[in-house]
Amino acid sequence: MNELFNSSASIALVLVPLVSGLTELVKATSLKPAFYPHASTLIGFLIGVILWIVQGDGSLVLVGIIAGLSASGLYDQLGAVEKSKQRR
Repeated sequence: MNELFNSSASIALVLVPLVSGLTELVKATSLKPAFYPHASTLIGFLIGVILWIVQGDGSLVLVGIIAGLSASGLYDQLGAVEKSKQRR
């Protein structure tokens, strides 16, 4: 169990920047900003499904979703920091 957690955490650490980068590409489209976290989670889910197909490990779908949620949280936090800098 511990080995599964460690490998999943390692994979998620690699996926979060990837999902964040792909979310930045989505931001260049006409998608409303309110949907960016949903897009990030969907991108993470899709990457997880691809990894599941390639690796044969269904837990990678959950890892992808976690990476998408982490990337969207990161996006929200960076937006909050940027807004606070603009207020100064």
